Amino acid sequence: MGKKSIFSAFLFALVLFVGLTSCTKEGLGGKGEIKGHAYYESKSFKPAMFYIKYGADSSPGSDISRYDASSASDSDGKFHFKELNKGDYYIYAVGPDEGQTVAGGVHVELDKDEHKDNVQINVAP
Repeated sequence: MGKKSIFSAFLFALVLFVGLTSCTKEGLGGKGEIKGHAYYESKSFKPAMFYIKYGADSSPGSDISRYDASSASDSDGKFHFKELNKGDYYIYAVGPDEGQTVAGGVHVELDKDEHKDNVQINVAP
């Protein structure tokens, strides 16, 4: 095998390695975080359930089985999704209010290792 063939094989392997290791999909495995809360009638809404859809820039709908993960609100009505990769996410909030269900959602785009700490989701009947 000549020097040119060895160099070509090495270059191909290097390009393949860089290509495979630099591509990440939305979802878990990163250092990104999304935190926030739901609002209803100009005040923080609680209790609520929050659902996240990886790789979505618009609502996948109200069927919670279409979402990838969930989180109940804490005592202050806040949610927290962590260890996220760069990409698009859709957060959906739903909960009860005086005999009716209120819901809403928002698209969030994360850069690599970005922390979004005050995402607001407006919910309505």
